[in-house]
Formats: sequence, C-alpha cells, structure tokens
Amino acid sequence: MTTMLGIKTLDLNLFEQGDAKRQANQIAARYMSRGGIDWTSLLNGGAAFLAFAGIFFWGATAEALWVKLCLGLLLQTWLGFVCFNITHELAHGIVFKGPRQYRMLNHIIGSLIGMVTLTPYHGFRITHLAHHHNVNDPKEDPNYWVLRGHILHVVFKLVFGMVYDHAAMVKYGLEKRRKDILLFFAGFWLSVIALATVLAGFVGWLNVFLLWLVPAYLSFSLVFMAVAVIPHRQSPDAPQEQIMHILILPGFTQAISTFLHAGHNYHLLHHAYPRVPSHHYARMARELFEVQENQLTQPEAPRPMAAEAC
Repeated sequence: MTTMLGIKTLDLNLFEQGDAKRQANQIAARYMSRGGIDWTSLLNGGAAFLAFAGIFFWGATAEALWVKLCLGLLLQTWLGFVCFNITHELAHGIVFKGPRQYRMLNHIIGSLIGMVTLTPYHGFRITHLAHHHNVNDPKEDPNYWVLRGHILHVVFKLVFGMVYDHAAMVKYGLEKRRKDILLFFAGFWLSVIALATVLAGFVGWLNVFLLWLVPAYLSFSLVFMAVAVIPHRQSPDAPQEQIMHILILPGFTQAISTFLHAGHNYHLLHHAYPRVPSHHYARMARELFEVQENQLTQPEAPRPMAAEAC
C-alpha cells in the first residue's frame, strides 16, 4: 500500500503463508549469511569503533567545552548507535560463521565493541535471543519491561533505560539460574571502571564522561526507543499481538532514515529473518514490497461453478 505522500507500508503478516511466504523465503535466502565472514558488517562495525575511539582522543584535545559537547552528544551518540548494531549482528552469529572456534570471534569482538555502548555482551546475547523466541510475552520476554505501563511511564523508563535493562538482565540471570550471566556482568562492569580510570588518568574525567560514558548512555536509550518501543508497542497497554508493519519513505529520504537509524528502522524485518545482515534490509524490503503489491493486485482464481440440479 502507498499513501498520497509516497510512503509505502510493508505488511509482513502477508508473508506468513502460501506463495508469498515461499517467495519471501527465496528472497531472504539470497541475502542470508551462510559461511565465512560477513565483511560488510565487520568493516562497518570496525569503522564505527575506530571512529568512536579517534573522536574520543581528538575531542579530549579540544579546549572549548561546546566542541566536546557537540562531539559527544551528537557524533559519539550516533556512533554508539552504529556500534550497537554490529554488537547485535555479532550476538546473532551473523558476522563469523563456521567452526566453533571461528564463531568465538563473534563473542570476543562483541565483548570489545560492547564496551563502547556499555552493553554487557554475554548477557545481552542470551537475553536478546530469548526476546526473539518470546516476543511480547509478559513472563518470558526479557525486554518486556520497556513496554509495560502507560506511555509516560515508558518514556521515563527510556530515560533510565540502561539501569532498567541491566537490572532486567541480572534478574533474568537469577531467575534462570545462569551464573555465567551474573559473572560476565560483574566482569564487564569491573572492566569498564578500570578502563575509565585509566583513560581519566590520561585525559581527565570530564572527557571520559562527555566523550564516552554520556554518549553511551544516550545511545542506549535511542536503541531501546528504535528497536523496542516503536516496533513492539502499539497501545498504551502492553500488547500481546505484534503488528508487523514497516514504513518505507519515498526516494532518498528512506536512505537518510536508514543511515541515521543504522539499519534499526527495519527491526521487524530482522525479527522475521534474523539471519539476514542489516545492511541488506533496505534492498530486501523493496523486493518484498514488490511481491506484496503483486499479491494484492493478482486477480482471484475463478471459483468452480456449482453443479446444476438435475
């Protein structure tokens, strides 16, 4: 469906059965990550990580406070958003495939890049995959906390998103008796404190806060707004049934949106096809929309005429 403004609506519910599902699976199979290394995801994530580190040290040399604020609150926050995207891809095992020791690189690099966004990679990976298997389930979805309550309460939780999410991660580890989640969580924060202390010894605590910790906190809230509240919440009361609609903006505006969202504007498409790397979502969404339009405009097969009475 296309509106007067040229905005297209991709309805993923149409691909749950029949010929549309078959065609969608064929499209997804072309883009699906199967073996070796997904170099595009790796290079995008590596570039974002190096840019974040470079701007941190460059910004620390700036004398004007407004320069630090602009670099930290704008550019570093967005780069943190991008870094989370590669952490997310690594958690799904999309970047490195193959033998077990080869796939361990997903976890090693994920733990490293997760430092940028203050995301405890091990616990995030486990709870995120549990979220995929139990979307919007009040008891089993570890991310359900962000949906519960009135919309104003949800906004409040987004402001303190990192606190809520990390508390939910610890709670999940305790309820499921996953000592590994708790141990890795504690190890992660000890590492963050140690790294921040070392960096502060070189550039001062003001730079550590403005160019790393505060942007990481802000990008964390943006992530939950983009991938939890907007895609998964459809009413003031926490929903049970997921609405699977994706808006595709006209022309170059969609490309700008995808760039600014770091691919998170196709989050529901990711839920339908989690093995497809995010850098393929835009092209895949366009192909699925063509299938959708063909399905909707296809004439219905003529019904067989009832036999005449003798």
